[in-house]
Amino acid sequence: MKNEQLKIQKNISLVISLAGLLVALNNVLILVAQDYSYQKILIRPTVLPLLIFALLFFVTRNFDHVVVRILQILIIYLNGILAIMDDHEAFNGYGFIILSVLMLYKYGFLKRRPRIKLIGTAVSVTAVLELSIHMNTQSPMGKSLNYLVYFILFFTITYMLYSSELNRILRAEKRFKETLESKEEEMQFLLEEVDSHKSIIEKKEARIDRLKKEIRQIKDVWKPVNLKDYNITNREESVIRALCHNTGMTNKELAAEIGISEGSIKQNMNKIFKKLEVANRQQLIEMCQRNYLKTPVEIKS
Repeated sequence: MKNEQLKIQKNISLVISLAGLLVALNNVLILVAQDYSYQKILIRPTVLPLLIFALLFFVTRNFDHVVVRILQILIIYLNGILAIMDDHEAFNGYGFIILSVLMLYKYGFLKRRPRIKLIGTAVSVTAVLELSIHMNTQSPMGKSLNYLVYFILFFTITYMLYSSELNRILRAEKRFKETLESKEEEMQFLLEEVDSHKSIIEKKEARIDRLKKEIRQIKDVWKPVNLKDYNITNREESVIRALCHNTGMTNKELAAEIGISEGSIKQNMNKIFKKLEVANRQQLIEMCQRNYLKTPVEIKS
Protein backbone atom coordinates (compact mmCIF):
# COMPACT_ATOMS: atom_id res chain seq x y z
CA MET A 1 0.00 0.00 0.00
CA LYS A 2 2.80 2.40 0.90
CA ASN A 3 4.64 1.60 -2.32
CA GLU A 4 1.47 2.33 -4.29
CA GLN A 5 0.97 5.66 -2.50
CA LEU A 6 4.60 6.64 -3.12
CA LYS A 7 4.26 5.79 -6.81
CA ILE A 8 1.07 7.88 -7.06
CA GLN A 9 2.77 10.70 -5.14
CA LYS A 10 5.71 10.73 -7.59
CA ASN A 11 3.44 10.73 -10.65
CA ILE A 12 1.18 13.46 -9.28
CA SER A 13 4.20 15.60 -8.34
CA LEU A 14 5.61 15.30 -11.86
CA VAL A 15 2.26 16.12 -13.48
CA ILE A 16 1.67 19.10 -11.18
CA SER A 17 5.22 20.36 -11.76
CA LEU A 18 4.78 20.14 -15.52
CA ALA A 19 1.33 21.75 -15.42
CA GLY A 20 2.55 24.57 -13.19
CA LEU A 21 5.51 25.21 -15.49
CA LEU A 22 3.33 25.26 -18.61
CA VAL A 23 0.75 27.58 -17.05
CA ALA A 24 3.47 29.91 -15.77
CA LEU A 25 5.10 30.05 -19.23
CA ASN A 26 1.73 30.69 -20.85
CA ASN A 27 1.06 33.50 -18.41
CA VAL A 28 4.48 34.97 -19.20
CA LEU A 29 3.65 34.98 -22.93
CA ILE A 30 0.30 36.65 -22.26
CA LEU A 31 1.92 39.33 -20.09
CA VAL A 32 4.69 39.92 -22.64
CA ALA A 33 2.01 40.45 -25.31
CA GLN A 34 0.47 43.05 -23.00
CA ASP A 35 3.82 44.92 -22.86
CA TYR A 36 4.60 44.05 -19.22
CA SER A 37 8.25 44.41 -18.21
CA TYR A 38 10.08 41.27 -17.13
CA GLN A 39 10.41 42.62 -13.58
CA LYS A 40 6.65 43.10 -13.32
CA ILE A 41 6.06 39.68 -14.91
CA LEU A 42 8.20 37.92 -12.28
CA ILE A 43 6.31 39.47 -9.36
CA ARG A 44 2.91 38.61 -10.82
CA PRO A 45 1.07 36.02 -8.65
CA THR A 46 0.31 34.00 -11.78
CA VAL A 47 4.00 33.47 -12.58
CA LEU A 48 6.49 33.31 -9.69
CA PRO A 49 4.29 31.38 -7.19
CA LEU A 50 3.47 28.83 -9.88
CA LEU A 51 7.16 28.33 -10.65
CA ILE A 52 7.97 27.97 -6.93
CA PHE A 53 5.18 25.42 -6.42
CA ALA A 54 6.24 23.49 -9.53
CA LEU A 55 9.83 23.35 -8.27
CA LEU A 56 8.68 22.36 -4.76
CA PHE A 57 6.63 19.46 -6.09
CA PHE A 58 9.47 18.29 -8.32
CA VAL A 59 12.07 18.36 -5.53
CA THR A 60 9.88 16.56 -2.94
CA ARG A 61 8.46 13.91 -5.29
CA ASN A 62 10.66 11.09 -3.90
CA PHE A 63 10.16 11.86 -0.18
CA ASP A 64 7.99 9.04 1.25
CA HIS A 65 6.34 11.14 3.95
CA VAL A 66 2.78 12.03 4.86
CA VAL A 67 3.68 15.74 4.92
CA VAL A 68 4.41 15.68 1.17
CA ARG A 69 0.99 14.14 0.46
CA ILE A 70 -0.79 16.63 2.70
CA LEU A 71 1.08 19.43 0.93
CA GLN A 72 -0.08 18.12 -2.46
CA ILE A 73 -3.71 18.04 -1.33
CA LEU A 74 -3.55 21.49 0.28
CA ILE A 75 -1.99 23.16 -2.74
CA ILE A 76 -4.53 21.65 -5.12
CA TYR A 77 -7.38 22.52 -2.73
CA LEU A 78 -6.14 26.10 -2.26
CA ASN A 79 -5.78 26.51 -6.02
CA GLY A 80 -9.42 25.51 -6.32
CA ILE A 81 -10.45 27.96 -3.58
CA LEU A 82 -8.49 30.81 -5.21
CA ALA A 83 -9.99 30.04 -8.61
CA ILE A 84 -13.51 30.13 -7.15
CA MET A 85 -12.75 33.36 -5.30
CA ASP A 86 -11.61 34.92 -8.58
CA ASP A 87 -14.62 33.64 -10.53
CA HIS A 88 -17.43 31.62 -9.02
CA GLU A 89 -18.08 30.00 -12.41
CA ALA A 90 -14.46 28.87 -12.91
CA PHE A 91 -14.74 25.19 -13.81
CA ASN A 92 -11.08 24.55 -12.96
CA GLY A 93 -11.72 25.61 -9.35
CA TYR A 94 -14.39 22.99 -8.86
CA GLY A 95 -12.22 20.44 -10.64
CA PHE A 96 -9.39 21.11 -8.17
CA ILE A 97 -11.77 20.73 -5.22
CA ILE A 98 -13.05 17.38 -6.53
CA LEU A 99 -9.47 16.27 -7.22
CA SER A 100 -8.37 17.15 -3.67
CA VAL A 101 -11.22 15.04 -2.24
CA LEU A 102 -10.26 12.10 -4.45
CA MET A 103 -6.65 12.45 -3.28
CA LEU A 104 -7.83 12.45 0.34
CA TYR A 105 -9.48 9.10 -0.32
CA LYS A 106 -6.58 7.60 -2.27
CA TYR A 107 -3.97 8.58 0.31
CA GLY A 108 -6.10 7.06 3.08
CA PHE A 109 -7.01 10.28 4.91
CA LEU A 110 -10.73 9.46 4.81
CA LYS A 111 -10.40 6.25 6.80
CA ARG A 112 -10.94 8.15 10.04
CA ARG A 113 -13.87 10.54 10.50
CA PRO A 114 -14.64 10.82 6.78
CA ARG A 115 -17.98 12.57 7.34
CA ILE A 116 -16.42 15.38 9.36
CA LYS A 117 -13.73 15.95 6.73
CA LEU A 118 -16.15 15.90 3.80
CA ILE A 119 -18.66 18.16 5.58
CA GLY A 120 -15.84 20.55 6.46
CA THR A 121 -14.74 20.64 2.83
CA ALA A 122 -18.31 21.26 1.62
CA VAL A 123 -18.86 24.05 4.18
CA SER A 124 -15.60 25.81 3.30
CA VAL A 125 -16.29 25.61 -0.44
CA THR A 126 -19.85 26.88 0.08
CA ALA A 127 -18.60 29.80 2.18
CA VAL A 128 -15.95 30.74 -0.41
CA LEU A 129 -18.47 30.36 -3.24
CA GLU A 130 -20.99 32.56 -1.46
CA LEU A 131 -18.35 35.21 -0.83
CA SER A 132 -17.15 35.08 -4.45
CA ILE A 133 -20.68 35.47 -5.85
CA HIS A 134 -21.43 38.34 -3.53
CA MET A 135 -18.16 40.18 -4.30
CA ASN A 136 -18.18 39.70 -8.07
CA THR A 137 -21.87 40.02 -8.90
CA GLN A 138 -23.29 41.88 -5.89
CA SER A 139 -25.97 39.18 -5.80
CA PRO A 140 -27.87 38.56 -2.56
CA MET A 141 -26.58 35.91 -0.17
CA GLY A 142 -27.81 32.37 -0.69
CA LYS A 143 -27.11 31.92 -4.39
CA SER A 144 -24.29 29.48 -3.61
CA LEU A 145 -26.91 26.99 -2.44
CA ASN A 146 -27.88 26.51 -6.08
CA TYR A 147 -24.33 25.43 -6.90
CA LEU A 148 -24.30 23.20 -3.86
CA VAL A 149 -27.50 21.51 -5.03
CA TYR A 150 -25.94 20.99 -8.47
CA PHE A 151 -22.91 19.37 -6.85
CA ILE A 152 -25.03 17.09 -4.71
CA LEU A 153 -27.07 16.17 -7.78
CA PHE A 154 -23.90 15.47 -9.78
CA PHE A 155 -22.34 13.21 -7.15
CA THR A 156 -25.64 11.46 -6.39
CA ILE A 157 -26.30 10.54 -10.03
CA THR A 158 -22.66 9.55 -10.51
CA TYR A 159 -22.89 7.26 -7.49
CA MET A 160 -26.19 5.78 -8.71
CA LEU A 161 -24.62 5.03 -12.11
CA TYR A 162 -21.45 3.43 -10.78
CA SER A 163 -22.42 2.26 -7.27
CA SER A 164 -22.28 -1.44 -8.18
CA GLU A 165 -18.83 -1.07 -9.73
CA LEU A 166 -17.58 0.99 -6.79
CA ASN A 167 -18.95 -1.47 -4.24
CA ARG A 168 -17.45 -4.38 -6.13
CA ILE A 169 -14.05 -2.65 -6.19
CA LEU A 170 -14.28 -1.78 -2.51
CA ARG A 171 -15.26 -5.35 -1.57
CA ALA A 172 -12.41 -6.75 -3.65
CA GLU A 173 -9.98 -4.32 -2.02
CA LYS A 174 -11.28 -5.29 1.43
CA ARG A 175 -10.88 -9.02 0.68
CA PHE A 176 -7.39 -8.40 -0.65
CA LYS A 177 -6.37 -6.49 2.49
CA GLU A 178 -7.89 -9.11 4.79
CA THR A 179 -6.16 -11.95 2.91
CA LEU A 180 -2.85 -10.08 2.92
CA GLU A 181 -3.08 -9.28 6.63
CA SER A 182 -3.98 -12.89 7.41
CA LYS A 183 -0.99 -14.22 5.44
CA GLU A 184 1.34 -11.68 7.04
CA GLU A 185 0.12 -12.59 10.54
CA GLU A 186 0.56 -16.29 9.81
CA MET A 187 4.06 -15.70 8.43
CA GLN A 188 4.99 -13.61 11.49
CA PHE A 189 3.71 -16.35 13.80
CA LEU A 190 5.73 -18.99 11.96
CA LEU A 191 8.86 -16.83 12.03
CA GLU A 192 8.50 -16.34 15.78
CA GLU A 193 7.92 -20.06 16.22
CA VAL A 194 11.02 -20.87 14.17
CA ASP A 195 13.08 -18.42 16.24
CA SER A 196 11.87 -20.03 19.47
CA HIS A 197 12.78 -23.49 18.17
CA LYS A 198 16.19 -22.31 16.99
CA SER A 199 17.40 -21.74 20.54
CA ILE A 200 16.15 -25.18 21.56
CA ILE A 201 17.83 -26.79 18.55
CA GLU A 202 21.10 -24.97 19.25
CA LYS A 203 21.09 -26.23 22.85
CA LYS A 204 20.38 -29.79 21.69
CA GLU A 205 23.14 -29.61 19.07
CA ALA A 206 25.62 -28.34 21.67
CA ARG A 207 24.64 -31.21 23.98
CA ILE A 208 25.05 -33.69 21.11
CA ASP A 209 28.53 -32.33 20.36
CA ARG A 210 29.54 -32.72 24.01
CA LEU A 211 28.19 -36.27 24.09
CA LYS A 212 30.07 -37.16 20.93
CA LYS A 213 33.26 -35.82 22.45
CA GLU A 214 32.70 -37.75 25.67
CA ILE A 215 31.92 -40.92 23.71
CA ARG A 216 35.11 -40.55 21.68
CA GLN A 217 37.09 -40.07 24.88
CA ILE A 218 35.54 -43.22 26.38
CA LYS A 219 36.28 -45.23 23.25
CA ASP A 220 39.77 -43.89 22.99
CA VAL A 221 40.85 -44.85 26.51
CA TRP A 222 44.60 -44.54 26.76
CA LYS A 223 44.95 -44.01 23.02
CA PRO A 224 47.73 -41.48 22.31
CA VAL A 225 46.66 -38.10 21.02
CA ASN A 226 48.06 -37.11 17.62
CA LEU A 227 49.49 -33.74 18.60
CA LYS A 228 50.30 -32.95 14.96
CA ASP A 229 46.58 -32.69 14.32
CA TYR A 230 46.57 -29.77 16.75
CA ASN A 231 49.65 -28.12 15.17
CA ILE A 232 51.73 -28.66 18.30
CA THR A 233 55.37 -27.68 17.68
CA ASN A 234 58.39 -29.70 18.87
CA ARG A 235 59.15 -27.15 21.59
CA GLU A 236 55.54 -27.23 22.80
CA GLU A 237 55.61 -31.05 22.82
CA SER A 238 58.77 -31.02 24.93
CA VAL A 239 56.93 -28.87 27.48
CA ILE A 240 53.98 -31.29 27.47
CA ARG A 241 56.30 -34.30 27.85
CA ALA A 242 58.18 -32.80 30.77
CA LEU A 243 54.93 -31.86 32.52
CA CYS A 244 53.42 -35.32 32.04
CA HIS A 245 56.53 -36.98 33.52
CA ASN A 246 56.43 -34.72 36.56
CA THR A 247 52.99 -33.21 37.08
CA GLY A 248 54.02 -31.10 40.03
CA MET A 249 56.68 -29.06 38.22
CA THR A 250 56.47 -25.29 38.40
CA ASN A 251 57.13 -23.09 35.37
CA LYS A 252 60.60 -22.35 36.75
CA GLU A 253 61.38 -26.05 37.13
CA LEU A 254 60.06 -26.78 33.64
CA ALA A 255 62.26 -24.03 32.24
CA ALA A 256 65.31 -25.52 33.93
CA GLU A 257 64.39 -29.01 32.74
CA ILE A 258 63.98 -28.00 29.10
CA GLY A 259 66.61 -25.30 29.02
CA ILE A 260 64.53 -22.24 28.16
CA SER A 261 63.39 -19.14 30.06
CA GLU A 262 60.42 -19.12 32.42
CA GLY A 263 58.70 -16.52 30.20
CA SER A 264 58.97 -18.87 27.21
CA ILE A 265 57.38 -21.62 29.32
CA LYS A 266 54.38 -19.35 30.05
CA GLN A 267 54.03 -18.43 26.37
CA ASN A 268 54.20 -22.06 25.29
CA MET A 269 51.69 -23.13 27.94
CA ASN A 270 49.21 -20.49 26.75
CA LYS A 271 49.61 -21.66 23.15
CA ILE A 272 49.19 -25.29 24.17
CA PHE A 273 46.02 -24.55 26.17
CA LYS A 274 44.56 -22.71 23.19
CA LYS A 275 45.45 -25.35 20.59
CA LEU A 276 44.26 -28.32 22.65
CA GLU A 277 41.24 -26.39 23.98
CA VAL A 278 42.01 -27.12 27.62
CA ALA A 279 41.60 -24.74 30.52
CA ASN A 280 44.39 -25.80 32.90
CA ARG A 281 47.31 -28.13 33.54
CA GLN A 282 45.12 -30.87 34.95
CA GLN A 283 43.09 -31.13 31.73
CA LEU A 284 46.28 -30.97 29.67
CA ILE A 285 47.90 -33.84 31.59
CA GLU A 286 44.71 -35.95 31.47
CA MET A 287 44.63 -35.51 27.71
CA CYS A 288 48.31 -36.03 26.87
CA GLN A 289 49.81 -38.34 29.53
CA ARG A 290 48.85 -41.40 27.46
CA ASN A 291 51.38 -40.24 24.84
CA TYR A 292 54.29 -40.69 27.25
CA LEU A 293 53.15 -42.95 30.11
CA LYS A 294 51.88 -46.51 30.30
CA THR A 295 49.48 -45.86 33.19
CA PRO A 296 47.79 -42.76 34.51
CA VAL A 297 49.63 -40.79 37.13
CA GLU A 298 48.39 -38.86 40.10
CA ILE A 299 48.07 -35.21 39.11
CA LYS A 300 49.70 -32.89 41.62
CA SER A 301 48.17 -29.44 41.87
